[in-house]
Amino acid sequence: MNVGIVGICGFARFHAEAFEALGWNVVAGADRSEKLEETAERFGARPYRDYQELLARDDLDAVSVSLPPVLHPQVVRAAVRRRIPVFCEKPIAPGAAEARALREELGEAKVMVGFSFRYNAAYLRLRELIRSGELGRIVSIHARKCWGTRTSWRLEPGGGAVFVKDIHYYDLIPWLLGEQPAELCAFGGALYRQAPVEDAYQLLMRFPGGTLFHLDSAWWTLPLAESRFEVVGDRARVSVEEDTLRIEGEGARVERPAGEQMVRAEIRAFVRWLAGEGERPPGLVEALEANELAQKVRDCLEVGRG
Repeated sequence: MNVGIVGICGFARFHAEAFEALGWNVVAGADRSEKLEETAERFGARPYRDYQELLARDDLDAVSVSLPPVLHPQVVRAAVRRRIPVFCEKPIAPGAAEARALREELGEAKVMVGFSFRYNAAYLRLRELIRSGELGRIVSIHARKCWGTRTSWRLEPGGGAVFVKDIHYYDLIPWLLGEQPAELCAFGGALYRQAPVEDAYQLLMRFPGGTLFHLDSAWWTLPLAESRFEVVGDRARVSVEEDTLRIEGEGARVERPAGEQMVRAEIRAFVRWLAGEGERPPGLVEALEANELAQKVRDCLEVGRG
């Protein structure tokens, strides 16, 4: 089976590694980077400066896409028109309107969107603990995701922390709880830089079941990075530390769930889906839900700036 990688010099190189490890042939790679030839040679792929030329090949069984989000819709559309199944990194588009247009236009096309946290062994186990009731009633979820960035497009129109960095949470939290939030508020904006998009904000969501979700997010200018995630129930609290779950309260213990590295796991899910095996992975429907929720957050920040 053959795959083409669009964005092979960026994050999509990890897709290439995963496909290769699963026995697929990485036959083509597209990118504008000066490292294109070097990277393509590493995988034995033919290099392309224009993704349209890559998609024109007649030997592709799938294509993987990881670019700045403003470019995702056009590449996904082009691949689907050629009847090539697509694995696209999150977000599918840099706004809700674009994601809605893709969903309406492409319908049931074979498109998987890379919400990799769903394939992280720690979060899979956390979901089991929540759904089983072992933690009791889930009172709150707290996340902090603050670090720097040197990637210019993240701070340009079409970027921003809400869609580029935190779209994972707008898929993950409803997936963990099994419901969409009832209301939310957010405050922030371009707090660290003179940028046209937000680089820091504080978010609070309330879910119908009563759970509160708080997110502290920033692409800050400090020389350090910090990530935290915890779920607090009325029987036990769980903190996620990389591949480890630290449970305090009833049933206190430390768990290290076994599992495949999450990018490899999600590519495996894509490959199995194409083979007619396993469950349908997150696609255009889930991508639209996450984008619509992210849009509500972004809209709050726009109001806050006024």
